[in-house]
Amino acid sequence: VLKGIVGTDNQGLGPDGKPVMDALDLPKIVAQIFSPDAGGDSEGIELTGGGYAWTHLVSTEAPKQNTLDQVKEGIKGVYMQTERKRLLQELAKKLADRVNAGEPMKALEEAAKSKVETTDKITRKTQPQGLSNAAVAQGFALAKGRAGYAPSSDNASEVVIRVADVIAASAPTETQTDTLNRELSRELSNQSLIEYTESLKTSLGAHINEAELKAALGTSDQ
Repeated sequence: VLKGIVGTDNQGLGPDGKPVMDALDLPKIVAQIFSPDAGGDSEGIELTGGGYAWTHLVSTEAPKQNTLDQVKEGIKGVYMQTERKRLLQELAKKLADRVNAGEPMKALEEAAKSKVETTDKITRKTQPQGLSNAAVAQGFALAKGRAGYAPSSDNASEVVIRVADVIAASAPTETQTDTLNRELSRELSNQSLIEYTESLKTSLGAHINEAELKAALGTSDQ
């Protein structure tokens, strides 16, 4: 099946701002088109549903600056989302501060427009419904009786948490100790490699051209 595309950006959107085709593999196809060595006929792209796709690049255009009318709705949406998140975080902080000042969690229900819930005992690797990994990590960073806040599991709101009790962990088994030692060794090795790489970059004056890297990976913002 041959399909002609008038034009697309690196997100797979045409001049009208809509996807140029209804295809599950559109990002993969677009990445091929925008790859640094693209030109003429491409190598075959294996599709998710079976089969292959080939692209033929006819021409390219330099990136154009969008007009205000073209981007204002998107800017408005981003601003509203950012502002909503900021206000939620401010409210969550105020509520957590009230608990830390001595108020019971139950007293927050009216302001939070939500019911207080008590989770079962959790570990660092537990993720109760509604709590994100960040919320669990926050809980283990707090002292008994203290409150904090973190994003919800769907990142659509903020959750205020209070540590009701701290239970000492049982002594680790030999297997758990071995596993922990391996994980720590791996993390230390990775950290040492990162520090060594950064030291070389500094001493040799090397740097990463982010614009070229994004273009090579097909993730350019333009």
